[in-house]
Amino acid sequence: MFTNHYDFGGEKSVGGNLNGGSIGGTNIASKFNTTASIRIDSIKVLPNAAGTLTVALQNAGSTTNILSFNQVISAAQVGTFVNVPVNFAIAGSGNYQLTTTGVSCSYNNAYPPANYGLSYMNLGGVFSIVGGSTTPTGATSTSVYGTSYNWSITTSCPTGGARVPVVVDINPASLVTVTPSSSTFCVGGFAQLVASSPTIYSDYGWSPVTNLFLDSLGTTPYTAGTNEDTVYAIPASGGSITYTASTAVTGCTNTATGVVTGNPSPVIVASTTTPVLCNGDTAEISVNITEPLPGNYSVVSIPHAPLDPAGSSDWGAGPSGDDAQVATTLPFPFTYFGTAYTNVNIYTNGFIQFGTSSNSTTVYGATIPSAAAPNNIVALAWEDFNVVSPDSVRFYTVGVTPNRQWVAEWVNVDFYITGGNVSGQIVLNEADNTIDIYHTNIDNNNNQTACGIENSNGTYGLTPPNRNFSIWTPNPVVNEAWKFTPLPAAFIS
Repeated sequence: MFTNHYDFGGEKSVGGNLNGGSIGGTNIASKFNTTASIRIDSIKVLPNAAGTLTVALQNAGSTTNILSFNQVISAAQVGTFVNVPVNFAIAGSGNYQLTTTGVSCSYNNAYPPANYGLSYMNLGGVFSIVGGSTTPTGATSTSVYGTSYNWSITTSCPTGGARVPVVVDINPASLVTVTPSSSTFCVGGFAQLVASSPTIYSDYGWSPVTNLFLDSLGTTPYTAGTNEDTVYAIPASGGSITYTASTAVTGCTNTATGVVTGNPSPVIVASTTTPVLCNGDTAEISVNITEPLPGNYSVVSIPHAPLDPAGSSDWGAGPSGDDAQVATTLPFPFTYFGTAYTNVNIYTNGFIQFGTSSNSTTVYGATIPSAAAPNNIVALAWEDFNVVSPDSVRFYTVGVTPNRQWVAEWVNVDFYITGGNVSGQIVLNEADNTIDIYHTNIDNNNNQTACGIENSNGTYGLTPPNRNFSIWTPNPVVNEAWKFTPLPAAFIS
């Protein structure tokens, strides 16, 4: 914004240079118009000398002060921008001017605007600039110069001003359900998912679209954005996936979920030691199941929905510092690889260990699985961390029996020396012995990191795709989540 400045004998001149140079003086006024009450919080000046500076508010063209403020300018402040907290309240519209007297100040900085990054005047209240001032305070000068200003304008309701009532209609998001809420079957089968609500909606959308179809034969894939109340989930492999139905009415949105679990078909191998028989002979036939093996798990991507510690119970502080661990008792027995555990060890280095601790505090990540200690672990992001305040590791329990969830959480924990940090959760679910891992932010900064599970002797492990001991991409990993589900053992009849 460009604004004119005047002295009491006429407008100041800068020799015709409207965009550059500087000019100093006292008794310089800046005119402005308002259309309502305003408050001038402060102005910034560039003093040329020490002394007592007086800033005054006057009616435009007048020498009578309406309000004034004095500030002592020290020698150290000469030639630097000084904030003057005038706090002038102007109760009404009008044509005004601000004047400075007592200390010579420069009011014109070099163009271009990059050279004056500080605002000269801060104004609060209802404020507008109408037109511009073109008439000098005196009749002896016809010269004008322009100064470029940053104006910081904050609007608010003026004291005693009129209030206009506003009626807001709040339309609550109506209930939405998905039937069935969970379904388990063999791979090759299907689950019909139906979204419904007491309110008639115009559309239902589903996510993710993986293995989702519009018919039970799987001939027409569901496309994101397609409005369907009924879809069919046909998993291509074993594991669980959570589908979310969402809908909107009168601008409000609600969601519901259905969990579909596909159990892989068992692989059966039959053999005999007597392949050639004579009539009447007896042969022994052995039948073995090679997949799924008892105790194996599946892993699938799930929506990122970390648990909120607000209202949780059994709150505890995890390990801190470098290469540390804390042992704690679980609030419920948790079955891991077929064994029920009631205790767990939490390590600063991004993993937990069931049962007896191997004290592997100085093992900074490894490929999963590995026979070397530590084993019997769940890894959020296994590497070398240093937990220093305000970073933290903590644990707590959410929910009530039989649906409690125990959470181990790393909050903005830094990698040791090499930079990067980690925020995420490991969640143990009482209801079904599944494990959820939430990667809220994993900034590995070229550190190799591992996420996954491993059994008690390191002979079996499982990691999400591209999350074994490696430099993860993309970096950072943000709002990613995985569910590990124990697979049922197959049997022969």
